[in-house]
Amino acid sequence: MLLTACREIITNNVPPPYKSLFIPTFNLILALTQRDEEPWATYSHGKPISPEGLAELLRQYGIRSTKNKAQTYRGYTANQFEASWRRYLSPAVHSVPTPVPPLKTPANPPIPPTPKSSKPKSSISKS
Repeated sequence: MLLTACREIITNNVPPPYKSLFIPTFNLILALTQRDEEPWATYSHGKPISPEGLAELLRQYGIRSTKNKAQTYRGYTANQFEASWRRYLSPAVHSVPTPVPPLKTPANPPIPPTPKSSKPKSSISKS
């Protein structure tokens, strides 16, 4: 199930060649937890799968996280998955893409929605 989900996330969001695509662990987990019919959102005692939990599951397929070229994030490259996809999965059938969330970093934190004020706006009129 995990290999299938990773294949769909990676291949449905990037046109080939996607071999060098790097997806940070955080983004892969976000994409996995958005898949409604799969256990990733509640995998760890009702909480989303952790980076360590994901790494442990992928390690059995010989897939290990690496750092990106800038050495700032840990994650996975598409080419790490290909041998396991060929070995353990049937040929891919294209399905509806699972969007990969944008990378959120300290320099690019998620912006919470601004609550709408219930106070009426004051109108200033010129005399």
